Amino acid sequence: MVAIINTKNLSRDFITGAEVVHAVKDVSIDVIEGQLTILRGRSGSGKTTLINLLGAMDMPSNGEIYFNDKDITKMSQKQRDELRRKNIGFVFQSGALISSLTAYENIEFGLRIAGYARKERGKRTDECLEMVGLSKRKMH
Repeated sequence: MVAIINTKNLSRDFITGAEVVHAVKDVSIDVIEGQLTILRGRSGSGKTTLINLLGAMDMPSNGEIYFNDKDITKMSQKQRDELRRKNIGFVFQSGALISSLTAYENIEFGLRIAGYARKERGKRTDECLEMVGLSKRKMH
């Protein structure tokens, strides 16, 4: 198994007024080529910041990021742009729903990725639709 992306002691800090926010702190990971990798966590836990770093859209405060054994933290902006253009694809979080799926299928898909058992997914999907008042629109 070959790591297509790996990081060493990756950190990204933001300064807001007098406060320093440690959005990503000392992260070392390997993303294996050809393997589905899912990043999940609470809102505000640094997922988007980490994705932006791994995708060469942002630069870390500290640490190293390697893509196919090349240190992207040492690349110029132009080189990082070229890397993204040719080697990295994104699905941005603002497109949260898959338009070809129904409301029911969009929720069920997320639960499938989260590892819910088939029997649990249907029940939980219906519960979620009920919670937000969309039970009658589940097939839309």
